[in-house]
Order: sequence, then structure tokens, then C-alpha cells
Amino acid sequence: MDPLLLTGGDDRRVLLWDMNKAISGPTVSPKLMEAEHLSNIFCLAFDSKNGKLFSAGNDEKVIVHNLAT
Repeated sequence: MDPLLLTGGDDRRVLLWDMNKAISGPTVSPKLMEAEHLSNIFCLAFDSKNGKLFSAGNDEKVIVHNLAT
């Protein structure tokens, strides 16, 4: 599996980056996770198998994102 990076912040979006592609080209776009928070995102994490990721924000929600879908 390629190395992945998660980003999130004040724009309330969770973005998933393929680091190999991001390093090799200047015009690489990340994948946008479907579910959005209602406020700033403060915490992001992968599960131990890199099958799910979790985002938590100021809206008091934890959203579970499935990487396969």
C-alpha cells in the first residue's frame, strides 16, 4: 500500500493524499471524503489496518470514513 496522508482543518473537509503521487507531480489532487463536519476538524487517525479513518471536529462528531468506498 502506498503511503497516505490525511489533512483536515477550518474548511471542514477531510482530504486523503497518496504521498507517492503528491511528491512526483505538482498537479496531484487529493481524494475528498464524502462526509463533512459542521465545524473545524481537530483530529484525524487511521485504524490499525488502514481500512478506515476517523475525523473529529468542533461539531462534537466523530465520523468514520471507509477507505475502500
